[in-house]
Amino acid sequence: MKETDEIFEIENALRALPEALPDQTFQEQLGESLAKRHAKLAKERRSKNNRRNIFRFGVVAAGLLIALIGAFNFYPVEKSGYSTGPLFLATAQATGAPELTFGDSLDSMRLVKFNVQGVLPAGEREGNIVRLKNKNKTEQDVLEMAAAMGIEEPGVSDKQPKISDGQNEPATNWVMVSGDNGRLSAWLNQGTWLYEQEADSSVKSSQVVSKEAAKDIAVQWLTAAGLLSQGEYVVNQTQASETPFETVIKPAVSPEGRVIVGAVPEIRVTVTGQGQVASATGTWFERDGSEKVQLAGYEQALEALKRGEGVFEAKGYRPFTAGTAEIQQVYTAYQLAYSLDFTPYYVPVAVFQGEFTPEGGMKETFTAFVSLLENNQQENSGNFILDAAFSQVDPFSSVVSERGNEAAKADLPMLAQFFGVGQPDASGGITGDNGQISQTSWDGGWLYRSPLIGIGHGRTPVPDEVAVASANHVVANIPALPGDLGQPFVKAGIGDDFKYVIYPFIYEGKYVFSTDGPGYESFISVQVGPQGEIWSVQCAKPMVLLKDQQPLIQPEQAWEKLLKNDFQIHIEGFFGSLPGNRFAANYSKVTKVELVYKPRYTNMERNDNYDIVYMFTGTARVGTKDVRFKAFVNAVE
Repeated sequence: MKETDEIFEIENALRALPEALPDQTFQEQLGESLAKRHAKLAKERRSKNNRRNIFRFGVVAAGLLIALIGAFNFYPVEKSGYSTGPLFLATAQATGAPELTFGDSLDSMRLVKFNVQGVLPAGEREGNIVRLKNKNKTEQDVLEMAAAMGIEEPGVSDKQPKISDGQNEPATNWVMVSGDNGRLSAWLNQGTWLYEQEADSSVKSSQVVSKEAAKDIAVQWLTAAGLLSQGEYVVNQTQASETPFETVIKPAVSPEGRVIVGAVPEIRVTVTGQGQVASATGTWFERDGSEKVQLAGYEQALEALKRGEGVFEAKGYRPFTAGTAEIQQVYTAYQLAYSLDFTPYYVPVAVFQGEFTPEGGMKETFTAFVSLLENNQQENSGNFILDAAFSQVDPFSSVVSERGNEAAKADLPMLAQFFGVGQPDASGGITGDNGQISQTSWDGGWLYRSPLIGIGHGRTPVPDEVAVASANHVVANIPALPGDLGQPFVKAGIGDDFKYVIYPFIYEGKYVFSTDGPGYESFISVQVGPQGEIWSVQCAKPMVLLKDQQPLIQPEQAWEKLLKNDFQIHIEGFFGSLPGNRFAANYSKVTKVELVYKPRYTNMERNDNYDIVYMFTGTARVGTKDVRFKAFVNAVE
């Protein structure tokens, strides 16, 4: 039997035991004792040069008990056996599409100083999280919804498969169902849908419905489709002079009568002047229970806001805008959030309001809100277990910086000679019979495009080994590469008639990590056609090593910081990062430890600063879900 299977059996057996409620003092003493014992055993194993930290039954049991206590402390709930897990607050909404996005949970570009006018109240120390129900979770759900909307002969016409290796993502995130008279798109993760009807040419354009009639048509259509809740809702419309009419439906009652900030569930229905439902979009949930939780209080919420958590909104505000925010009032509201399995919730947040004065600018009102869910106070709230070898690193490391555009421009003649292209053109690139090469000003790199691109398209993709062999032949001889080449990996192209072979650049033994794209910020990519011919070569975001040397801690020291929740964590399948004390898991098994460079501002195209960090990669068990993670610990002493 595999070790992980044994863990699951033990965990299931523990969960099946009758509920026991020891007194609080005993529970705290037990948790503290087990945590100290766990840390002591880990330190003893490392001191004996045990390179493979495979835990045995006794440590498993202790780890699981700590996990259960840790989960209880993180989100104590009234019902036993139920855990929300870490919540990801929806900090942004996508523009131009109904899909909700999570934004970056940590805003490292916020240069705002917060002052409080008067005395900041303590705030409530206990509140509720409200669990919501997302009805549309599968393709079949979307097909049934399309039929209820009146789409004739509905069938799945397109879908977006899993976009990452995160095991917490559904197999399909986006589904489009099309029929004879309309189509329906659904974003399964967020519970959002978009309906579009084909125009009915039989309806005469001279027919015009009233505003009230348009509202009735919208409500009747939603009711017939089973999209309106049994609870109360409010209906608003656009101005009477505007056609077509848009009817907006929102929940009439918010939790405890409080304001909902950020993304608010709603349905919008557009009815034409001729009385047809032309389009509709919605993000709508039914209430599915609530649990009591401990709240952090306004003082702790303000500290979280200063660290970059939460959302800050003011007219004209941009990232890196320095200024002072004078807090004049604070109150508790709710915000839409999602747990790791994409279950939606309303969670309590602290809302700060007042006046923001940017440096050299005029005063504007601001609103900021941040979670009131209490951070973990217990060390190792992720219950990390090491199943990887530590490698000693040099005591000092150079810092990297993005190479400027001038360096790429200076390399173009040499690269043009290598690829056999001609003379510079008006745009600064070089074009000839054998293709074109130009600098990519957005990242300081360059791009070569062969005249063979698109020629000989075939439905049979080039075999991986052929693609790698062709790419190896090219990259082995390219002059002026900024770093050493790492191991290549193959990525299929659109249509599967070509492939990309991607090599990360290695600088002093470290690559530059990215949460986007291929997983590397700095790399060279070779596009290989169906016959093994080279279509393009791109050098992306080349770096330069600086003379500045930084003292480094050893991986054992980084591990100790990880156990003290001193890290940031990225969960695959989500956008943004969480601070370590916002993460809790039954256990988190680390299977790889690397020293890498990481951009400080991951949501910026260009960065002036790249940090040296230890990256701990592995799989965590949260409730009944397995999720893949990368946890980052600052490596500079």
